[in-house]
Amino acid sequence: MTMTSDAATRPTRGETLDLTPGRGTLVGVLLPHFGAESTWERLVGFAPRLEQLGYRSVWVRDQINYHPHGFESRSSRFVDPFMTLSAVGMLTRRVILGTATVVTFRHPLVVSQLFVLRLMRGHTRTGAAALGGLVLAITWGLILAAAFLPSRLERAAVMVLALGIMGLGAALLSPTLVAIVNDIAPNNLRGRYNAVYHISAQVAPLLAPAVAGWTLGHGLGVPLMAALSGASLAAAGSTLWFGRIVPRSANLVPAPEPQRQRPAKPPTDSTPTVSFAGGE
Repeated sequence: MTMTSDAATRPTRGETLDLTPGRGTLVGVLLPHFGAESTWERLVGFAPRLEQLGYRSVWVRDQINYHPHGFESRSSRFVDPFMTLSAVGMLTRRVILGTATVVTFRHPLVVSQLFVLRLMRGHTRTGAAALGGLVLAITWGLILAAAFLPSRLERAAVMVLALGIMGLGAALLSPTLVAIVNDIAPNNLRGRYNAVYHISAQVAPLLAPAVAGWTLGHGLGVPLMAALSGASLAAAGSTLWFGRIVPRSANLVPAPEPQRQRPAKPPTDSTPTVSFAGGE
């Protein structure tokens, strides 16, 4: 059986076939970040070429315990999907990054960073970090306000709300500061830059239990929350000042390039004509 239709609706070589009015076929690629094929050249090195060829999206799949399908190699190698998307995102500008599956063992903060990175397009990283500092200041302010509420239920509700807002602040900070460090670091010193950054980031987790334990033990919880809120506001302001001296190439998250839209074709009768030829 041969399907024929009006000649005006037939696509020519190199032309996108319109499936719906005003839109074309969107083709994506599932990256081979698993098995023997998960090499650097296939995962990351070929990503700019995929964008040049017109592919609109690249995809990964998440696994807890990777087991190859019958048509895949028997190698058990599995590259983390989020690391793969991060590397591809650094080398492309227009292609859409997608997760075919995300298993539930992933921390919600890790998954939320994907949406934060998308919202940051066209904005500065220091601006997002300053917003994260402001969100943390609001968090400590809510915890401070909870101490003056009369009902235990009200205090518990405000604490739960504060923890959720704190998660938003952490999601804003995580993909911003470390990216600036890596972009401003020389290639031969990038490892040392990251080492100093991560060592300094561990100072607070080491000192916080001792400081909080001493202040709370002496009935100074309210001054502690007020001090944390003020420190977060000061950090947000200093981050904005820091953004003035950070190179724009390391601070600005590039906005996606707009896709060129083809002019819409005039409506035609798309009902195909069915004919039988050659006994098929």
